[in-house]
Amino acid sequence: MEKIKIAIIGLTGQSIFMNIDYFHKDGETKQANSLYIEPGGKGYNQAIACKKLGTDVYYLTAVGNDEYGKSCKKVMDDLGINTYYSYKEENTAVATIITNNNGDNQVTVYKGASNLLDLNDLNNFKSIIKQCDILLVQNEMPYDILKEAIEFAYNNNVYVIYNPAPAIYDIKDLIKYVHILIPNESEANTIYNKNIEDITITDDLKLIITLGSKGCLYIDKNNKKYYKALNVNAIDTTGAGDVFCAAISSFIKQEENIDKVIKLSTISSALHVQKKYVIDATPTIEEVYDVYNKKEA
Repeated sequence: MEKIKIAIIGLTGQSIFMNIDYFHKDGETKQANSLYIEPGGKGYNQAIACKKLGTDVYYLTAVGNDEYGKSCKKVMDDLGINTYYSYKEENTAVATIITNNNGDNQVTVYKGASNLLDLNDLNNFKSIIKQCDILLVQNEMPYDILKEAIEFAYNNNVYVIYNPAPAIYDIKDLIKYVHILIPNESEANTIYNKNIEDITITDDLKLIITLGSKGCLYIDKNNKKYYKALNVNAIDTTGAGDVFCAAISSFIKQEENIDKVIKLSTISSALHVQKKYVIDATPTIEEVYDVYNKKEA
């Protein structure tokens, strides 16, 4: 069977991980127990996860013409991801991820060159989007790029999956162009201005609200169903939401029903949080199906 083709647009940067016993109090200086550096960003993580989950990935981003930008691209090239990097006169984005001993994390991002992605970059990428089955996007790009990409994909019969994170834009005008929307609970509360239990869908949108360790809630115009998260020992939750979105995107065109897609995606994120950091922790399609087949046996 021909591989699913997924176009992704997002932020690319260097991620600096440090582990501490507990998060800082105001004014407190703490010593980190460890240091680890690897490329990252929501779109970047999603692209790598989609590739490891068996799809062909086409990734558009902007970086600085510096060592961080070059090393980020090399990792993707080595994995066989089709990269479309626009080089800007600005530093490549940087994120710091501080994780405590409970596996919780706090993330600070400097967008850098990724925030300079422009319509010319997108226009050069549109022919790629048209050839793909799915466009996967989040909010780590300028709003005009996000809006144009979603509308273009929708108008060219490309399936649109949108993870509206971080919650920095009013996206109500975009939802009509989206096939699957994947917010977390606070994002869903803001978008719909109501508690998630009270949200109803009247059109063809599929809404998947992620609930962290509690799993997720699926809503469409006919159904509303909670899915529990797997009971695992979470070591590091960084990138778990990105892996979940990537898994939904990877499996939605391959499996016969949304129930199986969500179960596979839940397994994907559960496998991910049992290892540290992001790239090496992201599971392969073989690992995901192995767990699924054992659970369903």
